[in-house]
Amino acid sequence: MERDIDRYAEDYLGQYGFEQVLVGYRRRVILDLLAELRPSVVLEIGCGAELQYRQYLETASPIDGWVVVEPSRAFCSLAREALLPGMTVIEGFMEESLTAIDEALPGPPDLVICSGVLQEVPSSQALLRAIRAAMGDRSLLHVNVANAASLHRRLAVAMGLIPALDTMSDRNRLLQQHRVYDFESLVSDLAQAGFVVQQTGGYMVKPFTHLQMEAIAPVIGDAVLDGLFELGRREPALACEIFVNARVAA
Repeated sequence: MERDIDRYAEDYLGQYGFEQVLVGYRRRVILDLLAELRPSVVLEIGCGAELQYRQYLETASPIDGWVVVEPSRAFCSLAREALLPGMTVIEGFMEESLTAIDEALPGPPDLVICSGVLQEVPSSQALLRAIRAAMGDRSLLHVNVANAASLHRRLAVAMGLIPALDTMSDRNRLLQQHRVYDFESLVSDLAQAGFVVQQTGGYMVKPFTHLQMEAIAPVIGDAVLDGLFELGRREPALACEIFVNARVAA
């Protein structure tokens, strides 16, 4: 399945709903990692509608270089209009932009952020090989994806709504996604591409679908949502999203 990027951006924004809440928690995990690493150079693959760098600058000083590679014209425009210090926006796919990335980076990236992207590309190996080519020996890669074994998917299997945990949902198909990962398949993909895993984790236990969570989120309130976020960190196997931090294999 080839990807229609303009249609993807339109469908993603049209389906925002609970995704907006989840984006906030997803970015909280990355902000914690940024605060720990204090990188000088960051490479971000796909920026979406809300900028991670903008949030980082609320508590930190500008860095030497933050390079965004984003195929959506709409998302690129939003990023460029932000006029953030040290940010360079490259419109294109990572696999086709290595020369432009190399010219834009002031040095090897301390951190590469691949957030919610790996499940969406036709070839995960092609993307991971391109990422590896842009990294240095000391670069760290952060990848997060939706979790095929999350609580809400387990519930769907138990209810007979889907036959297996890795079944593609209507939302997966709408957003032109190609696969759903669990920890085993994510770590396997990274190892095949030449990475060594440093850390794994998860966040946010989501008992129900995005649409159902959108309906009940105002009722259960922020305190419960924060608790579900923390529960996902404590019980990553049940979390709706999982992550891996990895380095290039020696």
